[in-house]
Amino acid sequence: MVSIHKIPNREGTLYVRMYEGWRENGKRKTAVVKNFGRLDKLQENGWGSFEELQQKVRNGEIEYASRKNQVTKTVFFDENINNSKVLYYGHKLLLGFHSMLEINKVIDDYQKGTKVKYNLSKILELLVILRIISPASKLRNSEDQVSLLLDEKWTYNQIDRSLDHFTNLKDKIQEAMHRNITKLTNRTASLVFRRN
Repeated sequence: MVSIHKIPNREGTLYVRMYEGWRENGKRKTAVVKNFGRLDKLQENGWGSFEELQQKVRNGEIEYASRKNQVTKTVFFDENINNSKVLYYGHKLLLGFHSMLEINKVIDDYQKGTKVKYNLSKILELLVILRIISPASKLRNSEDQVSLLLDEKWTYNQIDRSLDHFTNLKDKIQEAMHRNITKLTNRTASLVFRRN
């Protein structure tokens, strides 16, 4: 059985969703099978009024992918599969943001003037990723990197030594981030507060 409902978000904006309901092993199950977007945009998006859409759902005129007989399998990513360690790769999405902000360019330009042999840009990427997905100490970060799908791995000493370089680069990194966020989002920075 399918039905549509008006669901408010945190700000109180109403969204329209289509739900499928069924019984499985004596328990009632429901799943969202279609999103129609904001209630106030239904007409604009070609669905008509909520009442018209409701009638279409009752008449079976709206196609959807049923979730009723969908097989669900739970996989625990901290377990070995066929003696192979599973590596997380979701952090690769975050690297796109890192690249858009052109932080690596600032660090690479700085590194050319040093004798540092390990890649400071990649270490900063690692630290940012782990701060988001698993906040912990730098020592723990050096241990946690083994669970990520990475091209390179770094020792705790390399991570620790890189922190002084990041301190030296702090202002340039912030400027690059500000410049690129401004460019990407068309934001204005006519009023900026600086802490002394």
